Amino acid sequence: MPPTGKYMMELVLNLLPQEKKRETKFIVALALTKDTILRLAIIIFFLLFFLMLINLTLDEQLSTLETSSSLVNKGYANYNFEVAEINKKISSINVAGKKIKVLTPRLLELMEKTPNNISLNELHLDIQTVDFNLPGTAKTRDNLLSFQDILNNMSWITETSLPKSQLFQKDDLPFQIQLKTTPLEKN
Repeated sequence: MPPTGKYMMELVLNLLPQEKKRETKFIVALALTKDTILRLAIIIFFLLFFLMLINLTLDEQLSTLETSSSLVNKGYANYNFEVAEINKKISSINVAGKKIKVLTPRLLELMEKTPNNISLNELHLDIQTVDFNLPGTAKTRDNLLSFQDILNNMSWITETSLPKSQLFQKDDLPFQIQLKTTPLEKN
C-alpha cells in the first residue's frame, strides 16, 4: 500500500528523449497557434459579415435619404416659385392701391359731374399713364357733347378724345371717350 498523508511527493518522469521533447513542444505550440488562428479567422469572418450587412443597410438608408431630400428640395422649389409669384402679385396690388388712393378724389369728381342722362358702362384705367377710357351710352348727341365740355373743364384732365364717328346717331348713342390726365401728385 502506498504511503498516504502529508509527506507524499509527486514525481513526474519524462522518459522521452530531448529531441522528441522539442518536437512535442513544437507540435503542441503549432496546434495552439493553429487553433488560435482558426478562432481568430472565424471571429474576423463574422465581423466582416456583419460589417458588410451594416454597409448594405447604410447604403440603402443613404439612397433613401438622398431620394427623399431631392423630393423635398423639389417641393420647396415649387413652394418658393409660388411664393415669389404671390409676392409679385401683392407688390403690384400695393402699387395699384397707392395709385388708386391718390386717384380717389379724381374718381369722385368724375362720378359727381357725370349727368344722369349719361350712362358709363365701364371705367378703364391705365395705371402707368393714369389715362382713362370711358365707354358708355348717352341719351342724345347734345348730352354727350355737354358731357365732353364738363370733362374738358376738369382741372386734372388735359385732353378728351371723342371720335366724330360716334356722333352720327341722334338718340341712345354709344360712345367711348378717352381722357388724358395730368400726372399724379405723390403723397
